[in-house]
Amino acid sequence: MGSSSPSRRLLTLLIAAALAALAGWRFLHGQPAGLPVDDAYIHLVYAQNLAQGLGWCFNAGEPSLGTSSPLWVFLIRCLLPFFQPEAAVRVLAMGALILSAVLLADLAFLIIPSQGWPSHWSRLALACSAALFFVFSGNLLWIAFCGMESLVFLMLGLLAIRGMVSGKPGALTGFCLALIILTRIEGAILYFLILGWWLWRLSKMEQARGLASTLWFLIAPLAWAAWTAYIWRRFDLFLPSTMAGKLASNLFNAGLSWRGPLLFYWRHMVYLVKWDYEVSGMILFFFSSFVFFGRSRPHAAWISDADKEKALLLFLILGWGMANFLLHAFLFRSTAAITPYHCLRYQVLIFPSLALSVVWSLSFLRRTVAYSIRRKIFHSLVSFILAYPFLFSFYQWQEIRKNHVNHLQLSHQAAALWAKIHLPKDARIAGFDIGSLKFFSGRYVIDLGGLTDPAVWPYLHDRRVGPFLVKERATYYFGLDRPPEEGITGVRRDDGKLYRLQELARFDAPDYPTPVLLHSRGVIVYKLELIP
Repeated sequence: MGSSSPSRRLLTLLIAAALAALAGWRFLHGQPAGLPVDDAYIHLVYAQNLAQGLGWCFNAGEPSLGTSSPLWVFLIRCLLPFFQPEAAVRVLAMGALILSAVLLADLAFLIIPSQGWPSHWSRLALACSAALFFVFSGNLLWIAFCGMESLVFLMLGLLAIRGMVSGKPGALTGFCLALIILTRIEGAILYFLILGWWLWRLSKMEQARGLASTLWFLIAPLAWAAWTAYIWRRFDLFLPSTMAGKLASNLFNAGLSWRGPLLFYWRHMVYLVKWDYEVSGMILFFFSSFVFFGRSRPHAAWISDADKEKALLLFLILGWGMANFLLHAFLFRSTAAITPYHCLRYQVLIFPSLALSVVWSLSFLRRTVAYSIRRKIFHSLVSFILAYPFLFSFYQWQEIRKNHVNHLQLSHQAAALWAKIHLPKDARIAGFDIGSLKFFSGRYVIDLGGLTDPAVWPYLHDRRVGPFLVKERATYYFGLDRPPEEGITGVRRDDGKLYRLQELARFDAPDYPTPVLLHSRGVIVYKLELIP
């Protein structure tokens, strides 16, 4: 590549950062101030309580761990002295988006074969296109700015993989693997993949030279052991209570079975074709490329041994995404009735995997198409086919996010703000969706979803939380209206038996066009009076 290769690589990273900043700024332009996911406000409540010196708690004075991403909560807490909570989340999301795009472009620059290009700038442009495909995907931007930890999770994973490019782990890889597990427990998948890759490489080199580097892999399990020991001593929990709460309420087709994963896979296919057709198009393009390669010339002619080594990096990222998908498919299928719940934020690895796969395939298409006018027409057509859906989905998902934010503001948050004005400060409000309720009302909240309070799990298992409301001395109940959560909680079943429910107010949101209904369209506020 010559002496100018580092400068071209730096230019690639700068272009990727600029593309990400442009995409993030444009996506947020005209968006209402708010977040589209109620769970995001649970993180904000924990972050605010940490900032106020109250420790890990949802209700002041009651230690709990209703978040499965302690690192995300800690990062928000660090920014609260400088930003409002929702602005802090946007700053973190923008930073993670830019860094993820830079890492993706850097990995693309390394993966794309370095020889045989008609111009050095052609390789740079192709590496930048990986970042372009990534940051201008509307669904990816929805995930980035939904208020959850997904982009930080992705950024740490890409950084850990980038740290392995030198051929051996170092401090960067070790600490990133530790932090990614504290961001989401699924980060352990990447830890074992990279560890297995390293042990395989270690078997092919001098043992003494590689054993010292292996010690960096101890950072992640030690960090996880320290965190686990802390939550065991503090909360008497081995894992955060959020997953157990969702399993207790039997949400999203959870639990181990064989039929479930097939349904999980089918729902994702339906989702991609209907709402993320640029992603399904990229999948089709990637696999079609292999067919084209196989028929156009012998395998050895289009991929060299050096290219195979680079391809290992790509397949490490692909393996991470596939293993994460299978984990959710078999253990925690977070899907709604038709499409994936929370709009692929649990499967964010799809986006970098496909972006890298497409540019890697394009780099080989360059070799198989002859230098002629047909080659130029072919490349122009491919570029148009790949770019058009992204431009369309960008604005589509911008509108979807706006609708989701408006949905929460008109129903859940309006009800919480009403409670802040009209209900006494000592009110004890029971609810199933608790994030916005707590964040905007500031009142004591009784969690009926089992995310913050394990005491409700047996009642959820029986589909009857009425006795739990009596036990917790609830004075108000915020019921979800459309669709209702009655089939999960059974609150109204004990109306007239253990207590009387008196409707005080109702807050409804219209039916917005969206891939999946994230929350109830309406909230009904009840006064709850115990029957002596």
